[in-house]
Amino acid sequence: MAQYEIIVGSVLGASEYVAEALQTELESQNHTTNIHLSPNLPDIDPAAIWLFCSSTHGAGDLPDNLQPFFDSLINSQ
Repeated sequence: MAQYEIIVGSVLGASEYVAEALQTELESQNHTTNIHLSPNLPDIDPAAIWLFCSSTHGAGDLPDNLQPFFDSLINSQ
């Protein structure tokens, strides 16, 4: 089965509930999952399937917990 990395960006927590429901469903199908509430690029398996559960705030801005992850992702290229 597949390995999934679920990367969560949330301001008020609703995206965390979506990620947890997704994790439950994937694991019921014998997949392996990791949820990252404070994602750090070196902690995420590059060979896994990455799923993002994220809200936005303001004018479509990334949640504060996700911005450093995206900055490190962009700078790693």
